[in-house]
Amino acid sequence: MERRDHIKSGCYIMEIQILHWFETLHNPITNPIFYVITTLGNAGWFWIVLAVLMLTVLPKKYKKAGLTMAIALILSLIFCMGKTKSILGSWTEFCCWQ
Repeated sequence: MERRDHIKSGCYIMEIQILHWFETLHNPITNPIFYVITTLGNAGWFWIVLAVLMLTVLPKKYKKAGLTMAIALILSLIFCMGKTKSILGSWTEFCCWQ
C-alpha cells in the first residue's frame, strides 16, 4: 500500500470517528439546536438572505463578497438546478426505469 493510501484510509477512519461522535450528541437540549442549524440550508434561504444583506445592509467591504455569493447562487440555479437536472433526469429515467 502506498503512503497516500494510508493517509486516505487514516482520514476516512478519522472522519467516521467524528461522525460517530456527532451521533452521541442526541439529547433534549441539542436536538432543537441542531434542527435549526440543519434547516438553515433548506432551499438556500440562509445564503440568499446573507447575500442580500451583504449587498444592501452590511458595510461596503462586504459588497464584493455579497456580489460573488449572489452570482454563485444564480449560476448554481441555472446550471445545477436547470440544465443538469433535466439532462440527468432524462438519463436516469431512460437508464433505470425501462
